[in-house]
Formats: sequence, C-alpha cells, structure tokens
Amino acid sequence: MIYDWENRWALQDAQGFAKQHLDYVKTCQEHYQAFWKQGIPVDVIPAHYDLSKYKIVIAPMLYMLKNETAQAIQDFVDAGGTYISTYMSGMVDVNDLCYIESDPNPLYPVLGIRVNEIDSLYRTDKQSVSWRMNLMQPVIFVKSLSLLLLLCLLVMSKTFIVVPLH
Repeated sequence: MIYDWENRWALQDAQGFAKQHLDYVKTCQEHYQAFWKQGIPVDVIPAHYDLSKYKIVIAPMLYMLKNETAQAIQDFVDAGGTYISTYMSGMVDVNDLCYIESDPNPLYPVLGIRVNEIDSLYRTDKQSVSWRMNLMQPVIFVKSLSLLLLLCLLVMSKTFIVVPLH
C-alpha cells in the first residue's frame, strides 16, 4: 500500500472537497486493516518505491501524483500487476496544480477514466453513479473494505478503479 507524506501534506492544504471529512491517515488505516484482519501481510511503501515485487498495489487517496509515480504505476500494470485506486486520486501534480481536461491525469492510461468535474457532497446527500462499459478496464463500486479485500483476492491480473461508497 502506498502511503506518501507529501501527498498527506497536500491533502491537508487542499481547499474545498468537504475537507473536514477527508482523512488520509484514516483511509489508509482502513485499507490496511481490511487485509490485516484476514492475516494478509501488507507492506506500506512510499510513492517512489519499486513496485515490481508486488502483485497488488493499493494507493488510497493518492491526491498528489508525481509523473515518476504515475510512470511506475503504468509500468507495474503493464507488467501484469493490479493497481487499486480510490477517490481523490491523481488530482494535482507535484506543484499542487490541478490536472485539467486538456492535460489529463497521468492515471488516465491505467484507469481509462477522465474526470471532467468534481464536487463534494454533504454527508446527508445521496448520489447515484452510472457508467458506460466501453472503458479500457472495468470500474467496480464497493460498499465495504471487506468486499475490496475479496476483489483483490479474486482478480490478481486485472486493473480496476475502486470507488468506496460510504
């Protein structure tokens, strides 16, 4: 699992996005605990770490995405690895500048999705999601980290974007 200090600092300084409800540390801990509770060891690694020895890489809330990290993720997936992303991923570059539609997020080739607009919901708001199945990779929406764990164990050779529904 990727845990990146610079990403944490960037998220702490991010404006908007219902910031009071964003908790990078808690989100990473929840992903880690889902595996730990099943007795599955998880390495916590920095964003610049060599990914080649892993079968699955989880990167919760990888908000600040450096080009080197994006390339390492692309190389990892091209070599057959499974990359799992969450919301708030790949939104800004190393200078904390947003990727815009004319300069898409570097995860686009890996995930096959482009984000044109984002907004925050209050905890009481509900939103539905639909998508077209002509994506490069399937998109899976999960309601719990237990389901995330199950999916990881079942699909060791595919690339997914996983969107937790809290």
